[in-house]
Amino acid sequence: MTITLTPDRVIADIADILEIGPAELSDDSNLLDFGMDSIRLISLVERWRALDARADIAALATVYLLSDWLAVIAGGSSESAPAPAQTRAR
Repeated sequence: MTITLTPDRVIADIADILEIGPAELSDDSNLLDFGMDSIRLISLVERWRALDARADIAALATVYLLSDWLAVIAGGSSESAPAPAQTRAR
């Protein structure tokens, strides 16, 4: 059974992995400024996958703002996320 990650759950988990309080994060928080790195990202995604939640590690690795992470996790897109690469027809 796949669960949907709520924004509150995502924020709490991010704060936990960064060892800060959830109140320190806002939509415009740059997660890199708080210490987010590839190891922490992988740890978060594995935590969520253990709950059978969907989280796209590749998409999350391309954005840095909390609001963009929430959009990616919700299945949407974000303004600062890079456009997907176009593929050539063969």
